[in-house]
Amino acid sequence: MLTKNLKADNHETIKIENEVYINSPKLKIEKTFVSNYEKDKEKLKYTLDITNERKDSIAKKITLFEKTTNGTLDKNSIKVKDGNGNEIPSENYDIVEVAGKVELKFKDDIYILGKNSNKQATLDKNDIPSTNTKVYDKITITYDVEKEKGKDSKSTTIVNSNDNTIDEDRK
Repeated sequence: MLTKNLKADNHETIKIENEVYINSPKLKIEKTFVSNYEKDKEKLKYTLDITNERKDSIAKKITLFEKTTNGTLDKNSIKVKDGNGNEIPSENYDIVEVAGKVELKFKDDIYILGKNSNKQATLDKNDIPSTNTKVYDKITITYDVEKEKGKDSKSTTIVNSNDNTIDEDRK
């Protein structure tokens, strides 16, 4: 609840009350990889688990930027699943590759619900119908990279509508 008192010289103080709901998700990304060798080539399978750590919040308009500095990312290997391991259809996100950077942008109706949230109350506060089937507790993204010899660093950035950014550089 926000309360503001206003006063003018020719009027008495007026109290204005407004209820403000602030949706500020806190995105967390956990990145793991498995290394496989085929002849002289090392292939890395990365897994990104994305969760919203803030109770009773919704993350929306989520965009993942992935810049591969240790090899070549196979754009066709990208798979997106929900917290139960069910594939999220590709029509729910766009993948764009520009200058060695891959952008995976979720459509506006994809949401990550905060951990331990009251789902119905959170959906109501955000004007999201309770019948929406695109509200997830976690999103998992996997992809393959063909690693170049002698290169080990990896960079991931996630941005959502509230400009919460997680940027991890892995060595």
